[in-house]
Amino acid sequence: MDRLCSSYPEILFIPTSMTNNIIYGSSKFRSKQRFPVLSYYHDSSKAAICRSSQPLAGLTKKCKEDILLLQAIAKSSHNSPQLVIVDTRPKINALANKAKGKGFEDTKNYPFCKFYFSGIENIHVMRESRQKLFQAIYSNHDSYISFMNAVDNSGWMKHIKAILDAAIFVSQTILCGTNVLVHCSDGWDRTSQTCALASLFLDPFYRTIHGFIILIEKDFLSFGHRFSTRCQHLAGDNKNVAPIFLQFLDCVWQVLRQFPASFQFNELFLIYISKNVYSCEYGTFLYNSVSERKKNKYFK
Repeated sequence: MDRLCSSYPEILFIPTSMTNNIIYGSSKFRSKQRFPVLSYYHDSSKAAICRSSQPLAGLTKKCKEDILLLQAIAKSSHNSPQLVIVDTRPKINALANKAKGKGFEDTKNYPFCKFYFSGIENIHVMRESRQKLFQAIYSNHDSYISFMNAVDNSGWMKHIKAILDAAIFVSQTILCGTNVLVHCSDGWDRTSQTCALASLFLDPFYRTIHGFIILIEKDFLSFGHRFSTRCQHLAGDNKNVAPIFLQFLDCVWQVLRQFPASFQFNELFLIYISKNVYSCEYGTFLYNSVSERKKNKYFK
């Protein structure tokens, strides 16, 4: 897939009826060529979570191949002919991207789709929120109420709730037997968070130690979450640094605290993973994609 999308894994799953021309056409119509592919299939409901990046729709553009691909994904459901598209961004952000030649799917061109915005903020808002959270934690406070007000003013918990709400909506839609397409702007930050959490909610395998490792490999490492850039593993401009994976672990912790008996691991495992994201002791989280790890002769 390097020819088509260098940030995607080598093995992808798409509807069997799709031709190379349709796939290539759809990839050219999606940001970073990240066309819709399978992320998770729920065996009981026979519904699938797919993921992609935003379409390059602008104000008026449409793509026949992209429409055919999404239509095939919708028809692959055993229970519903409709496809639910979850744009994880706030609507105002998506509209701004639309004015720049990107944006989101117009249901006039995709009449078989139902659209939903989940309102998760971008990396710049998340970075600022983390800074305010750290300030709240490490500052001296006169009282517990003062501390909690500072935490609340950071907006961190509001962002965590938005991510959890998006994942809950996706998982509920899957349980109803309807296929879902999840995307944000480029499909490697909010999309990874949402797809991974929804998979965690739907499948107890991902709540085991081994399964959780596979979940991270599936929705973050293989699908090109930019660990090197977001975690600033190399010195340089910090404008693209963001706590995306840390937020994912926080979301998992929130669920773990409520349903500890549903998990094979506890918070110590999450802390261990978090430390290794930044220490890179094992190299698992080096670079921004599978292709970069192979190019630099490190493939885990």
